[in-house]
Amino acid sequence: MVLSSFMWSQTTYTSPYTQHFPSGLIEDINRKIIVSDQEITIISDTPEGKDIQSLIIQSRLKNEDGDPIFVCTSKDGRVLTTALLQTNDPPSLDLIQSDPNDPEVQLHYRFLLDLSFRQPEN
Repeated sequence: MVLSSFMWSQTTYTSPYTQHFPSGLIEDINRKIIVSDQEITIISDTPEGKDIQSLIIQSRLKNEDGDPIFVCTSKDGRVLTTALLQTNDPPSLDLIQSDPNDPEVQLHYRFLLDLSFRQPEN
């Protein structure tokens, strides 16, 4: 699902699956991912309720295919994250972030995006 709001330059995606690297394991986790001018918010459905992760966008780049790359930090500035948004086949948002418990370790997740539905946000 893709929802766009032109007034606030905000796009909302849904993601039913998460792929972990390097294992390739795919988990069935419903997420809503909101990309705005200043932040990426990831809302995950968990058995305990909603888990919300906010990433503050520090800079924007583009790869050789023109896909946006966002360099972000957590709200407390401790976790550095690079996010690559790909809307080609298969559409996905890749997150590469430092492990908050061990900054030498990088975690890599791919949120597989559902782009089958578009609607402006109110």
